[in-house]
Amino acid sequence: MPSSYRQLIRLYPKQYRQQYGDQMAQTLEDMLQDTQKPLARANVYARAYTDLGVSLAVQYSLTIGGAIMNTTPTYIKKASVASIVLVLPFFVVVFSGLTQNKSFLSLPGATAYLMILLMLLPATAFIISAANYARWLSDPTLQKKRSLRARITDLKHTWPILAVGCLSLAIVAFVPFHDSVHCVTGNPIRTIHNPSQTWHCVQNGLMGGK
Repeated sequence: MPSSYRQLIRLYPKQYRQQYGDQMAQTLEDMLQDTQKPLARANVYARAYTDLGVSLAVQYSLTIGGAIMNTTPTYIKKASVASIVLVLPFFVVVFSGLTQNKSFLSLPGATAYLMILLMLLPATAFIISAANYARWLSDPTLQKKRSLRARITDLKHTWPILAVGCLSLAIVAFVPFHDSVHCVTGNPIRTIHNPSQTWHCVQNGLMGGK
């Protein structure tokens, strides 16, 4: 049996790997011993690796889903949901067609309301996500059980809040500067030698091309 198959088995969640890992390896070994023709053996390998890939995805989905439902603190779940709700209006505006061929900051309608949808709500989502992730890292009940490093790398429980936090931060950075990206990417040499012209270009982008 190829070593790559055993290495892939090690990718399974610990509990599943300990319970079924040896059995999976033995099953493949038995199938290969019963198959001598090269084409048939290639078919066994193809099926084994395909099944393993699907099984990995399923087991990690079950593991992560179970961790979120059963062992993730309630404040992480609530903060994730609240943050998602706060960034949804941004995508509503984007996919509604209002932004087609227009600057975000020169859209028709009440600019103040649009800025709330496009900037303030995602910024609030980021603050909520960051605050609750900091709460996770400093949670006294967790400090007794896990080291700080273990809490930082525990994506099984924190990925929802980290994902929506990164998304909201990206939106906050994208909205004011997306109309100014060409100022520094269009001609890098000119950008270096003409900083005042570059800054003027950026200012025009931030003002919606006005």
